[in-house]
Amino acid sequence: MSLLPSKHLKDLDHRYFNKHGLHLEEVDELGAICNYRDTGGIRNIPSMTRARSLAMTEAVRWGEASVFFQAPGVISWIVPVIGNNGKICGGILGGEVIPDGIALDRAAIVYHLLQTGQELSSINMYIDQLSIYPQNKIQEAGEYIRESLRHIDEGLIKGLDKNRDDALQQREIAQFIQEKKTARSSSYSLDQERILLSLIRIGDKNAARGVLNDMLASSFLYAPKLTVMKARLIETMGHLVRSAIEDSPVLDRLLTRQQQWSNAIIEADDFNMLCTVIRGALDDFIEQIFLQGFNRTNTQAGKALEYIHMHYMKNFSLQDIANHMNISKYRIAHLIKDVTGQSIFQHVKKMRIKKAQELLINTNESYADITYALSFTDQSAFIKQFREATGTTPAKYRRNNRN
Repeated sequence: MSLLPSKHLKDLDHRYFNKHGLHLEEVDELGAICNYRDTGGIRNIPSMTRARSLAMTEAVRWGEASVFFQAPGVISWIVPVIGNNGKICGGILGGEVIPDGIALDRAAIVYHLLQTGQELSSINMYIDQLSIYPQNKIQEAGEYIRESLRHIDEGLIKGLDKNRDDALQQREIAQFIQEKKTARSSSYSLDQERILLSLIRIGDKNAARGVLNDMLASSFLYAPKLTVMKARLIETMGHLVRSAIEDSPVLDRLLTRQQQWSNAIIEADDFNMLCTVIRGALDDFIEQIFLQGFNRTNTQAGKALEYIHMHYMKNFSLQDIANHMNISKYRIAHLIKDVTGQSIFQHVKKMRIKKAQELLINTNESYADITYALSFTDQSAFIKQFREATGTTPAKYRRNNRN
């Protein structure tokens, strides 16, 4: 069922294209695009529909168009449509673009979508249809959709005005308090937390780390006392966990994780250790969100991936996972291949290489120690597999990525 009468939607799309050079698309309440232009089926994969669904919820919360990430470096924006019952019945998607001034990282998008089991040909088709769009026009485009919906029928955006007024008031109060506290620097904002959570939801760990580092820097300038920084970071992690559980109650196990992260933050001796701890907490948080996505669609696959996540640094067999799951090893192999597009041991190899990259950058461990820690058969095998996965040797990778 269409959200808008056909005539209204066609007219709005025509005016929007003339003004912003993009086409509008209707999205249902679950985040799926209705009648979208063919891109090999990628645009309605679970991770993308979920991102749109969460963005619509965020848009209602803040009373304005929600700008969010669809994939690494790919920005989209959406305005929810509110039904007569006061609930979201879908939304109007304003575009899916690469912001200008940011180089297209094709490899990052390809890698991200390959993890969802998509074909390379479909991924390339999707990337090729992305437009370059001015960053400073994105919010304007979202506001245009919002006001156009108001013009068609005020009821379509019922409640958004009040929510936006409330959010603006909160921001003004926070800014006033901040200006009173210091005239030299400012603490990180609620907007940064929202951006961080958006990046976490799509699994873009590198970009999420960048936002987190910015927040850490702001926190250090604003309140250099270690105890104050610890309190603020515990508060931030609590906000992320709360938002995640509100999105999906099955993530309540994050409460236990949150306690572990809080204890580690409290025990950090200095700023550098605190940065290491919070980075590890962020990585763990992203991994839990990732696993939860599989749990929703296939509980057995989710449990198998959790087992792999806990044991990938050790030697284990397919039969070990089967014994843990109490199902046949052939069934396990099929499940993992179905949801990741990879065999179990391809998935394990990817995780080990990823961990090796972290160890090469963040520690001084020798190549032999890393080989042993990650259960590669020997150092030659480690170097060979690392080169196959990254295109360079461990030595060159460490040298080029330090500092």
